[in-house]
Amino acid sequence: MRPFNESEGFISKLAYPSPSTGGSGEGMAPSLSTPPMRISYALPDHIVSRADNPSVGWWNDEELKWNTEGMSDISFDEESRMLTFHSLHLTNLAVLQERDTDFPYQRWMFRPVGENHTLFLLEGKAFEIEVRVCVFNRA
Repeated sequence: MRPFNESEGFISKLAYPSPSTGGSGEGMAPSLSTPPMRISYALPDHIVSRADNPSVGWWNDEELKWNTEGMSDISFDEESRMLTFHSLHLTNLAVLQERDTDFPYQRWMFRPVGENHTLFLLEGKAFEIEVRVCVFNRA
């Protein structure tokens, strides 16, 4: 990629797969002759992937859900945090995981720690969260 200079001309949004490569345009399913794109992305440290083999998906505007169709050859190098995959879709992409990855919780509890203060502890399979709850009287 390179910076865009307005004096160079206009930016045009092109559909992928394009009709000339056998695709049927934006929002439509690619054909069998559409070449997939190889995409590599270094996951930031704040993103947690609990799966050994992460799943990657694209946002389907028509169905209003994430879809994994057209994604292949997904690999993740834990040391470099590099995610590499092939995609037939050039749109919003995401690393997907099940909503219930850490369910059931191992335990949870409320513990009083002072007047008008309590501690909420939530322990999952791979995490522990502590939330301090305070009540302030604003009279």
